Amino acid sequence: EIPSTGIDKWFSLEGRNENSKVRGQIHIRANLTTREDRGISEEDNWTDIKEHVELLQIFIDHELKKFKEVENFYISFSVIKIEGETTEWTGELSRDAETILHQHAIQGGITDIQRSMCRWIAYSKKHFEHILTHKLLLSVTEQLEQTWKPTSLSRDESNMLKEAFILFINHCFKQLTKIRELFPATNKTAMERLEKILTILVKLHSIEVFRHCCPFQNSLQHELTSIIKTGTIEWFDRMAIQITKPRLRSDEDTLRNTSELVYAMVADGKIVKMSFYNISFKKIDEQLMNVVIKTLEEELGDQIHQSPSTFLETKEPDSVDVLAFSAAAEQTSLCLFELYLSLHELSKYKIYVYETDRANLKITHYYMYFGVAVNKWLSLARNKILHRVERSVEKDTYEAALTSVYNVKFTPSSLGVVHMSRYQKTIPSYDHVDIRKKFHI
Repeated sequence: EIPSTGIDKWFSLEGRNENSKVRGQIHIRANLTTREDRGISEEDNWTDIKEHVELLQIFIDHELKKFKEVENFYISFSVIKIEGETTEWTGELSRDAETILHQHAIQGGITDIQRSMCRWIAYSKKHFEHILTHKLLLSVTEQLEQTWKPTSLSRDESNMLKEAFILFINHCFKQLTKIRELFPATNKTAMERLEKILTILVKLHSIEVFRHCCPFQNSLQHELTSIIKTGTIEWFDRMAIQITKPRLRSDEDTLRNTSELVYAMVADGKIVKMSFYNISFKKIDEQLMNVVIKTLEEELGDQIHQSPSTFLETKEPDSVDVLAFSAAAEQTSLCLFELYLSLHELSKYKIYVYETDRANLKITHYYMYFGVAVNKWLSLARNKILHRVERSVEKDTYEAALTSVYNVKFTPSSLGVVHMSRYQKTIPSYDHVDIRKKFHI
């Protein structure tokens, strides 16, 4: 019986009977083939290669169907799986399938590199229909890398492999564009999947066969930067539409919605940090947090930095009409102050931007755009404090400090002044000297 691999072996010669003295060896080399003589070169096996890919895809579908049936059996009968048993298809084909594939390769004159190419194309395309493990894809990629040589593939074969490469990486890039939806930072399984996608992308861009087939492909750092920036812009646009969807009827609505949008950006920055800061830095050189923060800052737009100066431009009130002024401006002041604090939180993410780019960030100087508003807050606060102190002094009584072991006396007015003095020191990113001058303290 001659196997599909053929034979290449020395056989011992024996006599026909015991008396025969014939001795020796014979070298037999035999290969099976069914190639027809179509008047073309024996080396031209382009049709066989395409058939081999189709055969692989048929067998992969069959194995996946069998695997799914076993999975459903476990679920239907509530069978407890053995601890450590895999729940993912390993990519292994049946013995019969491997025999047929091997015989087809032998009969079609398909070389080892061509077989590796066919396997990569078949498995990578099936990944679009059924999510295969990245361990399997990485294994198929490594097999391709090990068998490839610069002159081992024809132009048609290289183009075929190039097309498969482009389809696969575009599929991965499309997933990364929706990183916030598909890979939430709080989902451990999703984060592991993200890391595996980055691993296979890094592997592909590092092997020589990929660079040979796709010589004009952009670097992975460039592609990821563009993808993350695009995804961030799309996310920002969706959030802006979602938050500002109701018609804005007043300045307070505008400020309140803007603050909500900025806080959404702060929350997104935290989530992106959890996603990228611990994973992507191990895989690529580009700091993706730098890309995200700069993109968010750019998308926020000039309106954030221009709008504060347009509010509260009325003249500073006298102490006599402070209550009337307070009633008219209190709501706008509160909304503007919330915006100020939200921008302060967002500005903390500047540490993830390259130091050379930080000076160009508008968010770094956000407090400068609130000069007029801060003066209004301080004027209003000063008049309110004076009014409160005057009323407190009129009703002052000495009270004992219950938390002290000493017989310490204090008045409500003095305690209130101390609390307000401490609070002014907590206002972020503003000159405390200016505040003290305003309060005359």
